[in-house]
Amino acid sequence: MKFDASQKRTQKQRMKWSEFQGKLSDCQIRHLFRMSRECFSCLCHTIESNVGAEDFKSESFLELLASEGRTTMRGRIYDIHNRYCGQLICGEIKLAITIRLMAGGSYLDLAALYVCGFTYIYQIFHYVNANWICTDDLTMIDFYNNLTADEEAMKKGSMAFESGSSMGLIYGCIGAIDGWLVKICCPNVDC
Repeated sequence: MKFDASQKRTQKQRMKWSEFQGKLSDCQIRHLFRMSRECFSCLCHTIESNVGAEDFKSESFLELLASEGRTTMRGRIYDIHNRYCGQLICGEIKLAITIRLMAGGSYLDLAALYVCGFTYIYQIFHYVNANWICTDDLTMIDFYNNLTADEEAMKKGSMAFESGSSMGLIYGCIGAIDGWLVKICCPNVDC
């Protein structure tokens, strides 16, 4: 079979992030991404301010590129990419893919949902983790200086954990790391 250059590649039609998340209830958002809609939005804005609009490529940024058309170099590159490779994936969807994989989502389901290749799901995952999430700007938390120096802050943190746990089962806790197994010594009676 001979390749005919006049045949156009089938365009991938991805749903916009605003459309997708608009169809989900607050409860569904929390179950899918393990955070509220507002928290997800705040995380997107924080990452975008850390890495820049050119790297994050939010949905609104991509709409701006589309509106520029061929009048600017960015617009021309965007247009060529859309024509030959399909639509760019916005930063919100890249972050959603990464968080869903961390929360136990399947790469097969995510590839079908967000209309991209199966292997590209893991490329997105590794890129977002390495360049957006695991950076000092986003993940630098100094628990020792923020909490242990101020006894009142430790009490507030402990009360927040207690009120967030079912029936107050977690008490005396001032921080938690989800998904990490840490070996600790059992406290003795003298503590």
